[in-house]
Amino acid sequence: PLIWLISIGDPARDANLKLIQELRHHNIPADMDPTGRSPKAQFKLAAKEGAAYAITVGDTELSAGSVVLKDLKTTEQKAIARGEIVAHLQSLVTK
Repeated sequence: PLIWLISIGDPARDANLKLIQELRHHNIPADMDPTGRSPKAQFKLAAKEGAAYAITVGDTELSAGSVVLKDLKTTEQKAIARGEIVAHLQSLVTK
């Protein structure tokens, strides 16, 4: 399943560019919109692309060292430590 990265602000976009490389390195299909659109527009694009999950990063998440993972089918979301997101996604993708 495709993971879509949502950035709220330029620092978050920079962090997501690093995260997307890490996810792809671990063979987790991931994409994002690097153009700086609003979060709402990014979520619409994620839905259009058929993403199963979205990872949202903004100033709050950067400060906390976390990301917000949202299941786009159930709309459930939870904060996950940035260092644990790859392992967590690998467990979801292999279910």
